[in-house]
Amino acid sequence: MWVAGLTGDMLQAGVEAARLGAALRAKARAEQVSGRPVGGDAPPRHSEDYASEVDWLLRIARAYAGLRRQQGAVRHEVSVAG
Repeated sequence: MWVAGLTGDMLQAGVEAARLGAALRAKARAEQVSGRPVGGDAPPRHSEDYASEVDWLLRIARAYAGLRRQQGAVRHEVSVAG
């Protein structure tokens, strides 16, 4: 799994990316998304400055891209095996 071995900020970014992905998939299916994420609320992030905020958002973007790559690979394996 793509989160194996992640800790600290990278794990938090991975969790945030997964939540965003779930919300996007629900929106694409026109489903109502509850106000409370599964697994509880993520701890609030307080960036010290603009550069720190950009770094955090880039971590989330990279984690989301990794999640999408993994999902694509799984879909490909299933279609080849099926």
